[in-house]
Amino acid sequence: GLSPVAIQQVFDAIRTVRAEGVSMLLVEQNSTLALEVADRASILRTGRVVLSGESADIRSQDRLLHAYLGSPCNEEDPDGKEVTSAENRR
Repeated sequence: GLSPVAIQQVFDAIRTVRAEGVSMLLVEQNSTLALEVADRASILRTGRVVLSGESADIRSQDRLLHAYLGSPCNEEDPDGKEVTSAENRR
C-alpha cells in the first residue's frame, strides 16, 4: 500500500481535479476517503453491489460497516427483490 503521505497527495490531486468539474471513476478500498470525494458510490462485496447511492447517504449508514464485514446488509422489498440503494434503506 501507499504511505500515509502518498495517500494524502493522491486524494489532494483527486480533490483538485474534481473541483475543476472533471468526472472520474474511482476504485478504492479506503471507503472513508473515497466517500469524502465522491458524489455517488457503489459498494461491492465479492463482486456484487451490496449498497449504492449518494455518498452522504452511504457514509451515514451502519450498513456500510456491515457490507465490509460480510454481515447481512441486503434487505428485500415486499416483492422479494433485493434492495441495494441507500435511498431505499431509510
